Amino acid sequence: MVGPSEFLRSSGRGPPLKILTHGEDLDGLVSAALLVQSIEDVRVSFAAPSEALVSEREWGAVLDLPLPRGGAEVWVDHHPHRRRGTSRARLEVVDPNARSAAELLMRSEPDEHPGMGATVELTSRVDSGELGMEGARFAAAVKRIFRTRRTRLSRVVDEILRVRPAEEGDLVGLPTIKKELEIIRSEAGDLLSRVEKIRFRGEGDGTAILVDLRDAPGYLGVVALSTLTGAADLIGTIGPSSGEAYRVSLRSRGGSDVTALELARSFGGGGHRHAAGARLIGQRDLEALVARIREAGLRVEILRP
Repeated sequence: MVGPSEFLRSSGRGPPLKILTHGEDLDGLVSAALLVQSIEDVRVSFAAPSEALVSEREWGAVLDLPLPRGGAEVWVDHHPHRRRGTSRARLEVVDPNARSAAELLMRSEPDEHPGMGATVELTSRVDSGELGMEGARFAAAVKRIFRTRRTRLSRVVDEILRVRPAEEGDLVGLPTIKKELEIIRSEAGDLLSRVEKIRFRGEGDGTAILVDLRDAPGYLGVVALSTLTGAADLIGTIGPSSGEAYRVSLRSRGGSDVTALELARSFGGGGHRHAAGARLIGQRDLEALVARIREAGLRVEILRP
């Protein structure tokens, strides 16, 4: 089978080849870095899943995102049920059982990406929810860059390709990320410290923990999730979105009576089986989420930093 890079080189597109990738997490950035490594003259754009869905442009490659309306030459994704409408890709590298889109790229064309194996393995661990505090800080920095000046994520892609991080500590050592973390500490240092110290002292089995961060910067949610990993059957954060809307991020552990993905889909969201999210419209949706969790047999505890 022809790999994505060879397919794109022979497609006649570009230069530059225009890539759309997920700009809010490590998987999207590393997937982009892999194609930057194997194809000359690439221009990378960054989007959220909701933005990708409504894009009318036909892209050279779409990575770790749902397929846009305009379609793509190559689509690489590992999320279940991300196809919408009649949009199509000429080459689809899609497997919902894969741990990351970067893993799919590496698996389909290993010779194209020398020296990137450890970085792809780190990406797969992080995207599967094995996220320590340094990984959470990296993710918070990426989310803040995405929301304030996302074009700077191209620097992060270049730094990933140059440094080839193998551990979470390498991620927070990337120059652009270090600078962003300094901004976060200046902007929300006290709140960040409180979020990092959140603890749940009760019985985690049969419990759902929701952290109310509606008055906090949205990028702190991933830090709270990392702090509470393993503390309960279900953990989640409620953060700001826009207007009267909230953004909920959920993590469930194996054996839970309800998975993060099941809950997220109830409110039009998506993601992975045990790591998913959705947008809630107002207090009514929030109350409906709590009721849905209780219907699954879980006690709900709401924490505030």
